[in-house]
Amino acid sequence: MDIVIRNLEEFNKYIRVCQKKQYDNLSEDGKFDKNVFRGQADKDWRYIPKLFRKKGWYDNEALMREEITQKNAEQFVDLDPFKILAKMQHYGAPTRLLDFTFNPFIALYFACSDETQKNKDGSVVLCRITMFKEKELTLEIFLQKAFINRQTTLMKVNADSLQPFFQSAGVVGVIPEANNDRIKNQEGCFALFTYSGEYAEVFNPIEGNDCIKEKMIIPSECKQNILKELEQYYNINEAFVYPELEYQIKAICKKY
Repeated sequence: MDIVIRNLEEFNKYIRVCQKKQYDNLSEDGKFDKNVFRGQADKDWRYIPKLFRKKGWYDNEALMREEITQKNAEQFVDLDPFKILAKMQHYGAPTRLLDFTFNPFIALYFACSDETQKNKDGSVVLCRITMFKEKELTLEIFLQKAFINRQTTLMKVNADSLQPFFQSAGVVGVIPEANNDRIKNQEGCFALFTYSGEYAEVFNPIEGNDCIKEKMIIPSECKQNILKELEQYYNINEAFVYPELEYQIKAICKKY
């Protein structure tokens, strides 16, 4: 059942309620299950990575990745496949990563801050996802479609047993190394979509596998006031969420 949140006080209260709830385990004994949050400016948007929103992007995933990395080789030197994908995500490329955060207030910021959707009701979801630290997984296995030219021995040996998994709709939670200020400030993590079959309009493991445990609706008319409250009480604003220089300058200019 969706709940309507109109201000920061209501959000605080409901998050405390959620923290006391016991959700079903996804992994064995729930050892790797984490509560993560995502804010979206339009409550009706699907919870799916940018790559899967256009057939042309999905069908040409490897070609896009190759062209981006070749034309900007100095930006991707010595990076492993997952870090390449994370960096592409950072700069807005269509990837199979979906951003989440461990901080519900960061998710609330994203639900309210998109000026292009200011007249739309936003949402914050609490998802229960099995999360692993970046170093705990051989992530190249999950990126075989994006990195066709980097088929490792591990992938080749296990190809037959892995293929059914890749053809199904699956998702793996990844906690990245906090190697830049944006990830640190946003307390960011990712859901990595593992699907490698034919393009499909309907599949979505986030929506279809009972990952979404709570959904909070943010009425459009409440967004601006919530942004002011987030800045006043938590110092969460554009300059904090995006610590790069261009956003620092943009935030300062907004004051005047």
